[in-house]
Amino acid sequence: MDESRLARKHFSRIGWFFVIAIAVIYGVQYLEKLVAEAFVPGWRDRMDVVLLLSIIPMYLFGFPVLIALMKRFVPAVKLRRYRMSPGQYLVALITCLGLAYTSNFVGTFLGFVISLVTKKPMTNAAQELTSQMSPGMILFYVVLLAPIMEEFIFRKLIVDRTVRYGQGIAILLSGLMFGLFHGNLNQFCYTVVIGFFLGFLYLKTGNIKITISLHMIFNFFGGMLPSLLLKNVDLQNFLELSAEGMSDAAILEQLNVNQGVILIMCLFGLGVLLLAVTGSILCIVFACTGKFRLKHFEGELPAGKRFSAVFCNTGMLVFIGFWLAQIVMGLFV
Repeated sequence: MDESRLARKHFSRIGWFFVIAIAVIYGVQYLEKLVAEAFVPGWRDRMDVVLLLSIIPMYLFGFPVLIALMKRFVPAVKLRRYRMSPGQYLVALITCLGLAYTSNFVGTFLGFVISLVTKKPMTNAAQELTSQMSPGMILFYVVLLAPIMEEFIFRKLIVDRTVRYGQGIAILLSGLMFGLFHGNLNQFCYTVVIGFFLGFLYLKTGNIKITISLHMIFNFFGGMLPSLLLKNVDLQNFLELSAEGMSDAAILEQLNVNQGVILIMCLFGLGVLLLAVTGSILCIVFACTGKFRLKHFEGELPAGKRFSAVFCNTGMLVFIGFWLAQIVMGLFV
């Protein structure tokens, strides 16, 4: 059997293992809901219960099954580890945040345009989730738990097992599968970009702790901090007054009551804009100076056979098709 056919089977196996993990997650969620309906009345109105019912199937069932299958049936390559200086880490952090914010702007704009066409209100799944969570739960789940598990699954587990077919393939698959797994357009736009960058960084350093820490910092600034700021502004009262025809005096009163938080939010927004511009400029500079250049080695797939080997197989087609369907349904249904 030639190398391209072996590669196709290899990538199909990876796709199917992720599909199996998804099936386990959805299956356990279904059983949990049956139990909750029977023993926890009104559970749908309790955010702590809803969140646990989404965390447990993924982190205690789906991901462990996936890890076991991948380690048992998909051979890995151990990456060589390289040191990263504090200065290099700071540049990587700025670039990561800048790329994330820029791609988030793009995703938000696309969502807005699509909402005009479909007449369906634009939603932000991540913001909706954090708005209903306590600060402690955001810290535990969004800032600590999710980055650790996601970096292990979508960086180490995938890159280690695909890099032998080419560094570009490993980075592409790591970012694409990471973005698709979030299941909505807004998050896909920035998670796929972050996934590419963190995949590249893991490939170059061989140190998963670096990408975990960067992921944690991004989730803090992109998820926890905005949520805490918004929770300290009485938006509900402001919206109710606006609907009733708020007077100029009432507007000034609301601004005065929340002036401290509003000032911080304005500074945060300015920081986001500066990071987006700086990160984008750094990315362009790195691309022009060859910093993103990948190594080619004997044994990797020829250019003409890469796409068919990686994506034209049943496992990957089912995985990608499932998540594309989820994204499309979120936009139009």
